[in-house]
Amino acid sequence: MLVPVLGPEDALPRVLDALPQDLVRNVILAKVGEANGTASLAGQGKAVLLSLNEGGYGAAVLRGLEYLESLPERPAVVVILAANGTNDPADIPALLRPILKSRYDLVIGSPMLGPGHGSAMDKVERCGNMLAVQLIRMLYGYSYTDLSTFVAIRFPALVALGMTDTGAGFATELRVKALKVGLRVAEVPVASRHGVGAGPVGGSLRDRIDVGYKSLYQILRNATIR
Repeated sequence: MLVPVLGPEDALPRVLDALPQDLVRNVILAKVGEANGTASLAGQGKAVLLSLNEGGYGAAVLRGLEYLESLPERPAVVVILAANGTNDPADIPALLRPILKSRYDLVIGSPMLGPGHGSAMDKVERCGNMLAVQLIRMLYGYSYTDLSTFVAIRFPALVALGMTDTGAGFATELRVKALKVGLRVAEVPVASRHGVGAGPVGGSLRDRIDVGYKSLYQILRNATIR
């Protein structure tokens, strides 16, 4: 379990307490900036804390990936979960099921397919989400419904993708690279929830513009690379 921590940590204790213990072996907190509450949780033995002085969402995930690669026993599957409560840990079994039972490589939790149909997203997020997935469909031939960061992926497949985006474009880079190399991809319905504070890639207008720009960059860049 990999949890990038970029904003407020208020929801993190509840997120960790709700994790399905029978499915989660290790919890990695990749914290950007000062580690206050995260350090306390790590001290209680609930997680391993990795600290980054600076960076974005992608940098936090890549730091966690680097740590997992260093372990003597690497995980078979990695779940990436938001720290602010946007994702419901109760949905983790639904993400893992297609990988464990149906041999998929990457499973994405889509709030757009869930009961709330992405009700926690505002108009700006919905618009950006719609434009990005339509462009991916046009260029890559696959119909995603969402740019959610809530995913489960086979660890060897994640390493092989050679991810590079250190910021808000990570989720989009993951999607398009998965299609390019032929990973077996699925989306499953998950709850649409309001988190505490900003989401994994920020919540300000500037953050959203950054997400849009970097998503567009990853979609077009990877469409032209052979």
